Formats: sequence, structure tokens, C-alpha cells
Amino acid sequence: MARIWVGGRHGCAGVRQKPIAAGLVQRLQLVRVGIRVDPFGLENCDYRTQSRRLRCEIGAIGGACRNAKLVTPLRVITFACNRVCMQTLALVCQKGGAGKTTLAIHLAAEAAAHGLRTLLLDLDPQASAARWADRRKPGAIDVDVTVESPARLDAALLQAEREGYDLVVLDTAPHADQAALRVARLTDLVLIPVRPSILDLDAMGASLDLCALARRPAIVVLNAAPIRSRVVQEAAEAVVKLGGEVLPLVIRERVALRHSLVDGRVAREFEPGGAAATEVTALYLQTCKRVNTSTRETV
Repeated sequence: MARIWVGGRHGCAGVRQKPIAAGLVQRLQLVRVGIRVDPFGLENCDYRTQSRRLRCEIGAIGGACRNAKLVTPLRVITFACNRVCMQTLALVCQKGGAGKTTLAIHLAAEAAAHGLRTLLLDLDPQASAARWADRRKPGAIDVDVTVESPARLDAALLQAEREGYDLVVLDTAPHADQAALRVARLTDLVLIPVRPSILDLDAMGASLDLCALARRPAIVVLNAAPIRSRVVQEAAEAVVKLGGEVLPLVIRERVALRHSLVDGRVAREFEPGGAAATEVTALYLQTCKRVNTSTRETV
């Protein structure tokens, strides 16, 4: 019988049980794969290391099944892998006023509208996202919003994964180099909102350098852009010259994006089918392709 360890080595200090690992064991035992998975949790390390290691070990199980020419277990393992791979998306910008919180709120609500259990972690001391959540009315799209300290981000992400969240959106504070670096290291993808102005483009280099230091993928989103203007194309070219990657989609300056937040709504609730809601949906779908997140729609 093959013996495959899931997350951590047998007998290591400080090992805690991982619920998904135990669930994976149960599923594999049900189909009698002939593979034993040790249902230990992961070592005491940061969230990113734990999540990556668990994905690697599940991939190793799949490889063992393929080598044994077992077909049925592969579907079980694929299901289990989809369940554990909670994705994290961070919005980082070292300059204030780029529309970072507005995009974080809209992306979190959009993910929830598409059927993902979504958590928005407000890491900004101003707690703008949390105040938006306080203004939400009953019957609105279900988005969980929590104020958290960057120092506790590891624990918060582990707790979110244990509670079964599919996506965590991180709204960070501007002018916080160390906190933003910590966030970038723990996320799957960083979005850098940038207004198409020379002042924003000058400040964008710091955010790109921070993501490079964290060795995490980063994409620049041109945000609050004029409806029709050459400056958008010029800004995109400037980002590329600085070594950044620009998302093909441009988020235009729309009244609905800002006005909807006044009473705790988002653009798709304020003006369903409008230009702002359509752009947010397109941004969400393009982001999903980058972080490999499901886009299932609620029925």
C-alpha cells in the first residue's frame, strides 16, 4: 500500500490536524483506492506555505493514482482539491485615492453574486470597507466583511480556510510598506489600481517593487479612467515601460461605482446591467482566470 503524507512529516513538533486532509482520507477510503493518506495537519508556518504544500501533496496523490491506473479516485481527488484551494486576492497601492477600497468591495460582492463564499478583510485602519458593510440592508448580496490587523493575517487566512471560504479579498492601507509586503507574500494575486495620471504612475513603481520583492504576481488595473481620452493608452504604455503588466480591461470613472457605496450597495445592485456593473463583472472574470477561481453563478 502506498503511503503519502499530507502536509508535514510524521512526528514533527507542533502538528495540528487539517480538516480537509481528514475529509480527503475518508473519501479515499470510501472508494478503496489502496493509498493511505496520513491525516495530519500542516506544520506551524505561514498560510502561503501551508496552502501551497497541501496542493502539492494532493497533486502527488493524483500522480500515484495515475501510476496505479486508477480512474475513479482522480475525480474524488479533483473534488477535494477544488474544496481546499481557497484563493486570496489583494488590492495594493502605495498611493491613496486610487480607488482601491472601491474595487475591493465590488470584487468581493461580485464573487459572492457568482456563488462563491467570500470574505473581505479590511486591513486599512480607516475601516472604509467595514463601514460600507454596516450600511448594507437585509436581502443584499451576502459578503462577510471583517476588520483585521496585518500582523494577524496568517491566522485570519487559516481561519477563513477552515470555515470554508472560497475567496478572500484583502483591502490594504496606503503608505504601509511592511504591512503591504506581508499581504503580498500571502496572496495569490495582487491587483494594483492606478489612475491614468502622472502622479499615480510615478507612485506605482513602489507597489511594483514591493510585489517583486514578495515574488508574487501583480497586475496593474487602470481605474477611474476618463470615458474617452488618449491618456488611457499613454498610461498603459507607461506601465509597460516600468516593467508592469496591465490588465486589458479599463475601469472607467462611473457615478454608479461611487454613489452606490453611500447606502451600502455596489454597482450591480444600484444599477443592474449598467456600464459600471458590466465593467466590474468583466474585471472579476478576468481576475478569476489569473487565480484559477471558479465562476459559478448562483441560481
